Amino acid sequence: MPKRRTSDLKPDAEAFAADPEPAPAKRQKSYGGDSKGAWTPAELLQLYAHVTTHGKTRWEAAVPGRSAQQARETWGRRLDGILVKTIAGLGGKA
Repeated sequence: MPKRRTSDLKPDAEAFAADPEPAPAKRQKSYGGDSKGAWTPAELLQLYAHVTTHGKTRWEAAVPGRSAQQARETWGRRLDGILVKTIAGLGGKA
């Protein structure tokens, strides 16, 4: 088998010129609603305050800029579990 030369591995300039349309840029997946990324501590406190005031209802009004689904899931998957463990750790009933 013949050895490859580095010139054989370089891309062909003519091949790039023949394809005038570049590949589309990668986009983040969007699942609907506003995708803001990670929750800030201020948003988590706002969600906690909303739930202590209104209970587990009216999620759409919980945190401005976040969807009702984001608020409900963050409460159920993150904050509620942390609070239950903290209260139990302090000797209280959750």
